[in-house]
Amino acid sequence: MAIDKIANNSSVAIRETTEVILAALKGVTGYKGDVTVNGAATLEDLTTINKATTGAITLDTAVDFVASSTEILTAIAGDINFAGSDSVTITNNNYTLAQLNTISDAGVETIVLSNTSVALSGSATELEVLFDIANYAGAIT
Repeated sequence: MAIDKIANNSSVAIRETTEVILAALKGVTGYKGDVTVNGAATLEDLTTINKATTGAITLDTAVDFVASSTEILTAIAGDINFAGSDSVTITNNNYTLAQLNTISDAGVETIVLSNTSVALSGSATELEVLFDIANYAGAIT
């Protein structure tokens, strides 16, 4: 189903495929509506949708993103509802505990680190995120 281009500052909810949503939001600023993405979405798609709306974004299909921690955080900033069984692989060597916790708190089920030996420092509460990351082998202080 095609939808018309969304008006700036509109709050009508959208539930469509990624392609239809991206076309409807192209050039839009200040969109406040909720968006449900039917089907697959790439990291770039989610980043674009997230930058266009202040509403909640719901993904009905699990994601498997591979990118730097900063790129992932940009894509998932705001109110994101993941489908479940979602996975992100962090490719950079300078991720932080704060970034890992933000990604985990957003609802990402599995976090994979390309480099598992990055030294991390933080409180016991902050370090708890590492229990959910397989094979972490970095120094902890």
